[in-house]
Amino acid sequence: MPFLIYNTVIFKNKNAKSLYNNGESTKNKKIITLLKKQMKDQVLLDLILSSLEGI
Repeated sequence: MPFLIYNTVIFKNKNAKSLYNNGESTKNKKIITLLKKQMKDQVLLDLILSSLEGI
């Protein structure tokens, strides 16, 4: 019986770790997506400003 309990605890811990890693991965992807969007916005802003300087 202790062997079964031990395996169940390990299984639950692996699942918890997997869920945590998936959550962290999702959070990191959201941050990266946001940073990419900000970079694109900055490039567009720079382009607009540089074209206005020529006027």
